Amino acid sequence: MSIALSVASLKSRSEQENGHARHASRLLCSMTQESDMEITRKSMWRMISFVNDMLEKIDVKASRLVVYGKKTTMRSQEIQSAAGVLMKHANIEGIKTLDLYHASHMKDNPKKT
Repeated sequence: MSIALSVASLKSRSEQENGHARHASRLLCSMTQESDMEITRKSMWRMISFVNDMLEKIDVKASRLVVYGKKTTMRSQEIQSAAGVLMKHANIEGIKTLDLYHASHMKDNPKKT
């Protein structure tokens, strides 16, 4: 019984991953129809991996919010809160990275006044 469940869950997981790839490729094709841009298979899988990682992080954070709230069901409110928290952290990390880049760039190439 557990073997059948695990095979079914693996099948549905691979179908989900293929679903992400299908939607991402369709989106990219619709965005780049006017131009001759294409994406390599390797780049596509990296992008899909990134999307899966983000969805997993949102899922973990939302699950923690459900546990902290002593609820049994994950609602859209927990998912939105989790996405908001992760977005704030990503924004802060991006600002830090840009500040470090600009600081190092200014040391290497100071402006002559």
